[in-house]
Amino acid sequence: MIDFLLKGGLPEYLLPEWDDSCGYRCDWNIIGGEEAKIKFKPYYKPHDKYSYTLDVKKKVESWLVRTSMKLFLPHLLVKNTMRTDHVQKRICTSMIYNLPINEIDKWMIMDNYLFCYWNRKRVFDLYMCKEVMKLPFAPDLIEEDPGW
Repeated sequence: MIDFLLKGGLPEYLLPEWDDSCGYRCDWNIIGGEEAKIKFKPYYKPHDKYSYTLDVKKKVESWLVRTSMKLFLPHLLVKNTMRTDHVQKRICTSMIYNLPINEIDKWMIMDNYLFCYWNRKRVFDLYMCKEVMKLPFAPDLIEEDPGW
């Protein structure tokens, strides 16, 4: 599945986090990889005076857990209809606006989570069509960079 995601154009820093024992985990890559981990993960120490407090980091983490469980689980990416996903995305977006962080970080989180969602949804749908259902008319993955 990871090869399928990479072939579909998802950058490595937005790949889902997998654990050998339990599969998909709550995924910090949804909000942008290492930079977001350093800025928001609760167990990192603040690195400068502009860092967020532990309370704010916990709120971001609770948003992340909810988003991971309601929108990004692999079986939900395949099973959910677009209408269901749109409702969940609207809820996640409104929750981002209620986070006590600055506007630039809100936009960074929103951009990364939407980019991550659309790419993963597309790749999971293609994987389901090509590898699981073995449909002969399933679309091909884009081999070259689409220039988004």
